[in-house]
Amino acid sequence: MSNSDQAVILVGGKGTRLSAITRSTPKPLLKVGGIPFLEHLLLRCMHYGFAQVILLSGHLHEQIDQYARDFSRRRPGISVKTISESVPLGTAGGLKQIAPHLAETFLMMNGDSIFDFPWNQLESEISSDAIGIVGLRTIEDSSRYGSVQLDGRKIREFAEKPAAGSNTMINGGVYYFRRQILDFIGTGPQSLEHDVFPPLVAARRLDGTVKVGHFIDIGVPDDFSKAQTLVPAWTRELGLDFLRSSV
Repeated sequence: MSNSDQAVILVGGKGTRLSAITRSTPKPLLKVGGIPFLEHLLLRCMHYGFAQVILLSGHLHEQIDQYARDFSRRRPGISVKTISESVPLGTAGGLKQIAPHLAETFLMMNGDSIFDFPWNQLESEISSDAIGIVGLRTIEDSSRYGSVQLDGRKIREFAEKPAAGSNTMINGGVYYFRRQILDFIGTGPQSLEHDVFPPLVAARRLDGTVKVGHFIDIGVPDDFSKAQTLVPAWTRELGLDFLRSSV
């Protein structure tokens, strides 16, 4: 396996902001354009050359397990496996749990958002002294996300409140990490954003790169509704055959 072949997708959240529709279906498996949202992510993983995907599951993990088996059967060019948490471990704690399965470098992303740019570019952009690199996107309204400040290619700050004015940089939820990130993750539930990134930023070992591409987070009802037409259009724009994938 080359360094860029492995991707990790976080699919364990409960999706509480979507209320009733995620009580019986994990958020990443909600249908968007007729197929599970997760399928759009996996098709992109294949498109950008990621041959092995690990799904970090939690809420209703049995459904994720079954879906992964089904997808791997339909798409033999990619290996998709799930590892579930017995208790919620947060966006970083789950990485510690799957340490034996991680490659020396790997892509990582949120399972409830899409940020469309060539994900395999991140491997060549990470600095030699960095533990990871974050795909950043410029948006007009960052009130849902907070903002990110750069100092050259190093991330200087993650701000909880949005920066003043327009064209604010946000964390796009797509990362490329070296395995050494495990050294910065403590025991028990841990958050990338609150527990891991701050010491990396302080040590100037976390890069950021601004990318241009479609972005949507399906975690709120309004954007979930918009995604029904936007995401399938973006998938077609990449030339991905998502209709056949659901057969």
